[in-house]
Amino acid sequence: MIALDLGLRASVVILVALAVSLTLRRRSAALRHSVLAAGMLSALAVAPLGIALPAWDLPLHSDPPALLTAAISDASSPRPADSPAAAPATPPPAPPRIAIATLADTVWAAGFLTSIAAMLVSLRRLSRLTTGAPPLTDARWLAMAGTLARSLNVRDDVALRQTEMATTLGTWGWRRPAVLLPAGCESWSDERIRIVLGHELAHIGRADWAIQMAADVVRAVFWYNPLFWLACARLRRESEAACDNAVLEAGVPAAEYASHLLAIARTCRRPSHGDARPDGSPVHA
Repeated sequence: MIALDLGLRASVVILVALAVSLTLRRRSAALRHSVLAAGMLSALAVAPLGIALPAWDLPLHSDPPALLTAAISDASSPRPADSPAAAPATPPPAPPRIAIATLADTVWAAGFLTSIAAMLVSLRRLSRLTTGAPPLTDARWLAMAGTLARSLNVRDDVALRQTEMATTLGTWGWRRPAVLLPAGCESWSDERIRIVLGHELAHIGRADWAIQMAADVVRAVFWYNPLFWLACARLRRESEAACDNAVLEAGVPAAEYASHLLAIARTCRRPSHGDARPDGSPVHA
C-alpha cells in the first residue's frame, strides 16, 4: 500500500510543522506561514524518498506453515493400525481475494485525480472570469497601485481588473498576477483603496498564491489525510494575517483598518469554488 505508507511518513513532517507553528503563536504571522509552507513542500519530498527507503508495512495476519498444518491434521485423524498410510490430502484452493494494497492504491489514485481535475476546472473558470473583466482605468486606483507597489517592492505590472459582480474581490496569478475588483469600486474612498490595494499587493509580494497552489497540490496527493487539510487551512489564515500586518505596518490605524474590512465584508466575499477559486483556496482576498 504505497499511498498509505507515504502518507504515514508525510504525517510526521506535517505534525512537526504544525507543532512548530503553534510554538510561534507569539511571533509574526509571516513566520508561521513560512514554517507551514516549508512543512507542506517538504512533505512532497516524501514520495521520492519513500520509494528508496524501506516500507513501513506491518503484516495484518500470518498463515500457519503448510507442514505444521498437515502434521496437525494427520495427528488428529484416527487411523487403524493395520491400514496403509493415507496419502497426503490436497489442500482445497483458496478463495479469490482482492488485494488490499491494490484496492487502496486504486482508491488513492481516484481521489487524487478527482482533486486535480476539480482544481483545473475551477482554474479555467477563474481565467475566463479574469479575461472577461476589463482593466480598471480609474486614475486614483492606478496612482495608488503605483505608489503601493513601490513601497511594498512589488513589480508594477500587476493587472487591476474590474468584474461585473459586486461581490468579487481577490488576487490570483504568479507570473502575471491580477487583482479582481468588484463593480462600483471606483466610488470607494482613497483610504479604502489604499487598504484594499495594500492587502492585495502584499499577497502578490509574498507570492501567497503560488505557495497556496503548491500546498493544495500536496493536499491533493494526501487527500485522505486530515492533517493536510488542517495545514492548508492554517496556511491560508496565516497568509491573510501576514498581509493584514503589512497594511498596519504601513501606517494605517488598526481601528480604521478594521472598520473598512467590516464594510467590505458586508458586500464582498472571496470568490467561491464554483466561480473563481481553483479548489477553494488559491484566490486571496
